Amino acid sequence: MIRNYILILLLGIIAAFPIIKEKGLRIYHLGTLTALVYFIQYGISSIYILTAPVLYLQLENYVPKIDNALIFIVLTLLFFMLGFYSPSYNTGIKNLITSIIKKLPKATDYEINLRHFPMVLLGLELFGWLARIILIKLGGYYLVETSYAVAVPENFVLYSMYLAILSMLPMLCISLVFLTWLRTNKAIYFIISLILMLVEIIYVLPSAAKMRILQPIFNLVLLYSFKKKFPIFPILISILVFIFFVFPFIGIYRTLLLRGEIMYDLGVAYSVYKLYLMNYDITSLNETLFYLFGERMNQISVLSLVVDNTPRVWDFKFGYTYLIFFVSFIPRFFWASKPSISGIGNAFGRDYGILQPWDTSTCIRIPWVAELFLNFGWYGVLFAFVLGIIYQLFYSYFMKNGATTSFSVILYSIGLFHLVEGEALVSDSFGGLLKTFLIFSVISYPFLKKVKT
Repeated sequence: MIRNYILILLLGIIAAFPIIKEKGLRIYHLGTLTALVYFIQYGISSIYILTAPVLYLQLENYVPKIDNALIFIVLTLLFFMLGFYSPSYNTGIKNLITSIIKKLPKATDYEINLRHFPMVLLGLELFGWLARIILIKLGGYYLVETSYAVAVPENFVLYSMYLAILSMLPMLCISLVFLTWLRTNKAIYFIISLILMLVEIIYVLPSAAKMRILQPIFNLVLLYSFKKKFPIFPILISILVFIFFVFPFIGIYRTLLLRGEIMYDLGVAYSVYKLYLMNYDITSLNETLFYLFGERMNQISVLSLVVDNTPRVWDFKFGYTYLIFFVSFIPRFFWASKPSISGIGNAFGRDYGILQPWDTSTCIRIPWVAELFLNFGWYGVLFAFVLGIIYQLFYSYFMKNGATTSFSVILYSIGLFHLVEGEALVSDSFGGLLKTFLIFSVISYPFLKKVKT
């Protein structure tokens, strides 16, 4: 027990290192944000497991054994940070990153032309909401937003990925309007961005996916931190609202049996939610905090299942899950039976006892930390070093010289969310990221202008 607390302390020290290294909390810094998110996902949830195991007995009929998983996450985050900061102490890696960046087209060379601003917004909203309407009409909303397969048309998976990417465009529109407000200080842009953010939250609320609901707010906070002092008070208010009001509703909604009819599901959830608020007490507060930090943001339980049961349940994959990144760009029109992330997630959930054997539709998201062990066992911590270098490459490409444009900042905010989330396979995170980059760049290209240097 004491050893586990020491490991959590070590995890916290490693997570705090980027703050010390960067001389302050910079919310837009990739290394800082990654470390903090992982401490919440693996450190805070471990404290809950150690101090209140009875809560897990009530929910899952077992208490995760986190001894080995804690050792693995401490080593993984340590090697990740060594890789991320490797250019600081290794000239060879520094030169490699510099040479790669020089060969890439510079996003900071382009700015979105404000003269064409309305056309850009119209394009993003038009394509995005058209994709969303098609998703809802075809009954694919839950599948795309939550990986929960309610009734969908045959062969829907052939084009669902493209609809999913297009459906993210309105969120980019919010970032673009908010960034324009930061640059011009015109109140109309601020008001429009808040309205669009509210509409976005309403759209994703039925998904009950916490990260999707937080994403538009996260993007605006990130963009604000580029130009202004970190908004501590608004952030605290937002956190309290989400903890005490939004997340309880999400928790209630997720416990209901989804019928696939959004309005019906929301109506039932809202009725239960009203009763919850009317009877709110200290027990409700404890349940809310546990749901948020002990259950929904709990990644140590999944990691413990993988570390303690691999290769007994699954043989080591030796890099197979990373190869899906390359085949993910091949349309299913040409290769209908290509490996899918959802297929791996479902098989993982059933084989490792997270899902019932007959549940062939739900997809369990495998965090990349667990993916390391699934592929290479304890040697996976060495590959965390490589991932740290890749993260540094991404950060240096966008932020190294300090020069930013509206185009580059939006691309960076998209990437930051994908990379920091950490709740998906590497192929899923990077594949989705590059596809979103591509679509946004293609739509924005006619409205870009070259920055004069």
